[in-house]
Amino acid sequence: MQQTLTPHRNTRLLALVAATAIALAGCGSDGDGGGGSGTAGGGGGGETTQLVQMFASDFEPACRNNPVEGATPYTPATPGIHKVVTQQGTDADELNEGFLDLPSEWTILFDAATDQYATAELVLCVIRSTTTLVEECTGYQTDGVDTGNVVNLYSADYAVSVHEATTGKELGATTITATATECPTYVTFTDGEKETDWYQTDDGAITDFARPFVET
Repeated sequence: MQQTLTPHRNTRLLALVAATAIALAGCGSDGDGGGGSGTAGGGGGGETTQLVQMFASDFEPACRNNPVEGATPYTPATPGIHKVVTQQGTDADELNEGFLDLPSEWTILFDAATDQYATAELVLCVIRSTTTLVEECTGYQTDGVDTGNVVNLYSADYAVSVHEATTGKELGATTITATATECPTYVTFTDGEKETDWYQTDDGAITDFARPFVET
């Protein structure tokens, strides 16, 4: 349950959010307790074929120069926007979908009715390497009461690269340094958590690096 936050002078605010398990329910048949796939019972019904979907996690191998089956070939000679999937983490062998503030027309939103991720031509890999602790941020409040929570604020270096999705070929690479200067105003903690790390990113610099590959 999310609490309503009330600003208190110049102090920072804290959102306490209890960790919630989300159950994804599958679509079942109308039969008596049957599963979601297979042939419907009685009445001559046929088999139900579910749409084969790609997901952001399918693009992670491209960050290791490996091909992604099912993606769209990169065609830089074709003017326009070439859709990109972002992978982010601290190890090229274990990345997750990144949520950087990139132009919305670059990115892909999941749609259960269509295989939107299959339209991706590029993979943007953002791997955090070195970090430097800048400040231990305190003074966070909820409902005007100091919570005692601490945010460890870090500057960080990122190895950033752009890859063709279908081949994994690296098209360009750089290192971007994100310097932390201010404690974050709003921070989300899971229930019972008292301390967390906050790593500065430079979404603008990453966007500028990727733009020549995405917009042709």
